[in-house]
Amino acid sequence: METTTQPRNQVEAAQIRIDEMRESMMRGERITAKQLAEARADLELAEMRDEAQARQETRAREAARRAELEALQQRLASAFDLQVIEARGRELEKALDKYLAAIVAHEGGLKEIRDALMAGGFLPGTIPGEIAGLPASDGNPVSIGDVAVRSVLSPRGTILRMVSAVIDQHFPRGTS
Repeated sequence: METTTQPRNQVEAAQIRIDEMRESMMRGERITAKQLAEARADLELAEMRDEAQARQETRAREAARRAELEALQQRLASAFDLQVIEARGRELEKALDKYLAAIVAHEGGLKEIRDALMAGGFLPGTIPGEIAGLPASDGNPVSIGDVAVRSVLSPRGTILRMVSAVIDQHFPRGTS
């Protein structure tokens, strides 16, 4: 395939040839109609090649732009596939349901243990070294010997802190 400069150089060479013929005629040299016709035909052919090359390059650039635009459209479509986003939202809801169910079970178990300890008369400090404390509404742990379990005071606050941390990780403050 010819380079971009080759047809342009051919046009310039053909034009120079015609100009030289004109100068030769002015000096009195004889130029035939056939020679002039050939030179003009060479110029016209070179101009046509130059134009064809320019059109091919334009078409190639347009095809590349269309391909780039199509690739961006595909990326846009896949990046904003609402079905994928909605599916991730449903997964998050299920995970939150499991998390909250675990908190409810945890808190229920602690309440049962606290109630059993209270019903048995085991108040904090009645058996030194064995029972260090019972959970209160302030979140103090239930402790028996070396085992201590803390109450989850605020599931809402815990979840909001987790969500906030993830959002901050993906969308740092000051960016949009």
